[in-house]
Amino acid sequence: MMLFANDYLLSLEDGEHDKPPYKHRPVLRDFSFQEETPPKHIVEAQKSLQKKLASPSRKRMGSVKCLDTLKENIKQTRKTKEKIKKANTNDVMQMIRIIKGPENEMDDTSIGIPTCVEPPPLISQRSDSSLTYITASRSSINLLPKISNVEIANLIAMNEKDELLPPKRKIFVLEKKISKLKELKMYYHVIDLRIMVIALVRMLYGSKSCQYAEQLLEMGTSYLKIKAYEQAFTYLKKSLLIITQIISKDGIFELDFEEDKPDNLENQLNESVCKNLLPKLFFILGKCYLDQGQLKLAHSCLKEAKEHNEKLEVEMRDSSISFDINMQLANLFSRISKFENALQYLIMAWEVKMKEVGSNNHPDIAVVYREMAQVHFKNETFVEAIENYVKAASVYDELGGPVDLFNSAVTSCTIGNIYFEKLKDLDKAMEYYTKAVKGVELYCGPYDKKTIKVYQYLARCVLEKHTQEGNTENQRNILEKACTLYREILKRQMKVDTESQCVATNETLGDIYFLLEDYGNALLNYERGFLTAEELFGPNNTTTTTLQSKLQETREHMNEKEDRNLHEDKY
Repeated sequence: MMLFANDYLLSLEDGEHDKPPYKHRPVLRDFSFQEETPPKHIVEAQKSLQKKLASPSRKRMGSVKCLDTLKENIKQTRKTKEKIKKANTNDVMQMIRIIKGPENEMDDTSIGIPTCVEPPPLISQRSDSSLTYITASRSSINLLPKISNVEIANLIAMNEKDELLPPKRKIFVLEKKISKLKELKMYYHVIDLRIMVIALVRMLYGSKSCQYAEQLLEMGTSYLKIKAYEQAFTYLKKSLLIITQIISKDGIFELDFEEDKPDNLENQLNESVCKNLLPKLFFILGKCYLDQGQLKLAHSCLKEAKEHNEKLEVEMRDSSISFDINMQLANLFSRISKFENALQYLIMAWEVKMKEVGSNNHPDIAVVYREMAQVHFKNETFVEAIENYVKAASVYDELGGPVDLFNSAVTSCTIGNIYFEKLKDLDKAMEYYTKAVKGVELYCGPYDKKTIKVYQYLARCVLEKHTQEGNTENQRNILEKACTLYREILKRQMKVDTESQCVATNETLGDIYFLLEDYGNALLNYERGFLTAEELFGPNNTTTTTLQSKLQETREHMNEKEDRNLHEDKY
């Protein structure tokens, strides 16, 4: 029997049919043969390929090594991410430890800072009559740049021409708009435009770049300006995570071999850029924690900010950040009653600002003096507190702007309070209250609640002076001065429609007239107070019943006086 296969003639004679059948094991392609022995060229190809597989070439060895390295890098990256993102009580503290390294372990136990305290009240939670220092941004006088509604509309949106710009040019245009909006304190619009910048930066440089981390930091700062702490923390922590991955030894980047993507490796490994961002990033984080009353976390972040700022070269340091870091650390230590530490940081802040501006004639210098005074006040060293408040008032007077003169008046009012409540020096208190009345009334107007508040401080001090004088010839003059002040207060209160306060002022005026034996005016003021109190609080209220009893007593004295006068006229 004869078979033809691939032009070869195969014989099945001579006993070859006794051999086991050939089992072909194709390597590259599936060849089908029906003969026992494969063709020679197939056998040679199989042997050659088996030899190559047994002894891999250098090229393949290099590929395997590169693949193993890549796998190890990815594995190490995952470990780092897990280390940073693990469920810890505080991921920010964990990232700080990674940046510092194991050789510089953090130890905050020795300074005795509590973990959390009640945060201070926001400005919006304070009374309208409370006297607080203001800045140009919070001034009732419009000191911001004047701009029309059309210009604002152009600032907060991109026109068709700007939309067609390439990404880098578009970022430049957006940054200019953001800068102008910051001057106008329009932070909500700043946030809207910053979102566009973040998207463009991520597209250009990637989500692991220093540029992207910087934009996240700016976004967190904008949210801090509007007291949106939760959103601020989200962006700030993400920025810190990226910087931690870049500058830490464990931060291994995932390699990307796509040809269409730009080469970001040089930007990602630029540690100096990230280190320049760290002082501001830790400062903003510390400020957020401090505003929320988380003092231990705030101290850790502010201390890191100070250390990283001092590691920078002198020409690379931002003096405003250095000043703010020292001020916030002083605030933190003042809140936990570590007054010596607070004063040390305030002195450092004063030195930084003096080096920057070269003279005392700067609002920040006045702020430092005020904070020093506040620390001394908490420490009950009232003389030193007054000295620093006087220095602050002097700086504000030298500056001479409307806001500065108002802040000087607030400082004078604070000094008056110390003299009145702590040192019991009523003459000094009246001196500073009088100065405060002029400054606050000039800035706020005669019928503002702050102006009324300072008038009440002055009138209260005059009444206390009457009590100290006793039975002297000057007593009546002091009462008449107090009466004039309270009449002025009542006139202003009636303008701003504060009926409940008018009740107390009418009662006080009635008391003064009663002491002056002017029972007619005393009866008039008591009756006004009584009718208002009865309408506001009801007939059974303590204030209402007290005024009713004073009315009755005044009528009795008035009748006695009339009878006495009639008796004197008769004789």
